[in-house]
Amino acid sequence: MKKTSTRKASGLISIIMPVFNAEKYLEEALESIKKQTYKTIEVIVVDDGSTDRSISLVRQFVWARIVSQPHSGLSAALNTGIREAKGDYFAFLDADDIWMEHKLELQMRAFENNPGLEAVFGNIVPFHGSIEKNGSDGISFEGKNKKKGLCKGTMLIKKEAFFRVGLFDPQLRVGDFIDWYQRAMRKNLKSLIIPQVVMKRRIHGGNMSFRNEDDRIDYVRIVKAVMDRRRLRETPKNQNEGKKDINGRKGTT
Repeated sequence: MKKTSTRKASGLISIIMPVFNAEKYLEEALESIKKQTYKTIEVIVVDDGSTDRSISLVRQFVWARIVSQPHSGLSAALNTGIREAKGDYFAFLDADDIWMEHKLELQMRAFENNPGLEAVFGNIVPFHGSIEKNGSDGISFEGKNKKKGLCKGTMLIKKEAFFRVGLFDPQLRVGDFIDWYQRAMRKNLKSLIIPQVVMKRRIHGGNMSFRNEDDRIDYVRIVKAVMDRRRLRETPKNQNEGKKDINGRKGTT
């Protein structure tokens, strides 16, 4: 009979949380980190120039390290946290979302079972409002609300794999992960989506993508960049063969 491996996944996970005026839901997000069953972690909260009570709330969680910067936007805050990170793996959590308590443990187990993986994602369930104090929120985690969570908040990625793709684009105010993931696909990132729900994604009027209507032009820029990259990949190398040059000669240009 084949023996089952007893080797446990190990390595420091750097959890990076960008914060900008997030006092309403911040404590719930940090509590979900505290409850993680995988304990070898460091937590870096990047204060992106908050003017509310966010950072005073973070200070109640003494295990979280606070890094402050002038308000520079989400991508810049993420990159600041990444530069401060000391872990072998990176994970990201927005200040208004909530992780399931086994999130990191399940993903580390996936790395253990497949050492060639570079990144592991999971499923999500969207919800509205706040989680009740008793932990009951009425969400059916195996029901129709369950969705594939191909997003930054569900991702656990090896440090070297992240840097192989590169930092988030600081010029983008929204759509940071869409742009990053497209670059990751070009680099043939080896990833897996596990079937378990690993995150509750909060839907509310203050979500980053809804804060500034003008910022949505970034999505247009990203889509255009994706289309340009795809067009370059799909253009035949010999597309100019047979065409005449300015002197009327045939050949490749």
